[in-house]
Amino acid sequence: MRLPLLSFLIPALLGAAAGPARADPYLVFHDDRAAFESALSGRSESTVVDSDGAFAPDPTLGSVPFVTRSGTIAGESFSYAIYDLQFANAPTGFIQPGVVGDDVGALSGIIVESPAAQSGGVGSGSWGVDSGAVSTSRRSGLLVDFTTAPAAGIGHFGVDLVDFEADVGSEGELRLYAAGALVYSTTFALTPDGGNDSSHFLGVVVDAGAGGVAFDQAVVLVGTSTDRWAADGFTFGVARTPEPGTWALFGLGVLGLSWHLARRRRLLGATETP
Repeated sequence: MRLPLLSFLIPALLGAAAGPARADPYLVFHDDRAAFESALSGRSESTVVDSDGAFAPDPTLGSVPFVTRSGTIAGESFSYAIYDLQFANAPTGFIQPGVVGDDVGALSGIIVESPAAQSGGVGSGSWGVDSGAVSTSRRSGLLVDFTTAPAAGIGHFGVDLVDFEADVGSEGELRLYAAGALVYSTTFALTPDGGNDSSHFLGVVVDAGAGGVAFDQAVVLVGTSTDRWAADGFTFGVARTPEPGTWALFGLGVLGLSWHLARRRRLLGATETP
């Protein structure tokens, strides 16, 4: 009996379709922390908002070269550092956090505040950071480097941006790196409020089952070289691996396709034999 080719592909297609938004490897959320948290809840991902001592004791206030944080999420150890990045004008798609070169044009000191504030905007977290300098030739940005994380990597990241206005024509940019190499980037527009006192949420969730790659560095860039920023509410957690059932269904589809193609070749060979 000859079985149609689709009969072998259906399990793989069902596996690829399983779970939320499987078609998009990176789900990006603008100004909607509730939707971001709902996506994490639906995927049963452990997460933390680094505020009010939830992750580790809040950092000491004042100007520092960079901020370091260490703590645990669901019993797993994490460490990360926050830098004020001056982004390179000719990026290469590579980054070494804390080292000038490739996508890092320069590094500035950063200011730890309680709460974070910038140009009239005030954050809601117990602590936050403020960009230490403005470059007239490079875009400023927030660089978060997860120096210690579980082997699976970081699967989601969110941040509240204080007085961060990036509208059409001067879009902000989100860039994710894995082991120093760029794996994803996207631009985004945030509606200016005109009064320099607005805050915006930006978040991303990796869907490994749809081909998303976990990361260990995240960069959020302002729209123009004269903009400054402040940020708080850093939110993150370990990457979620695809369900075993998804891989099993996909494997069945691949094996079935291989069997079908091999059988077809045998039949063709038999037909062509004199």
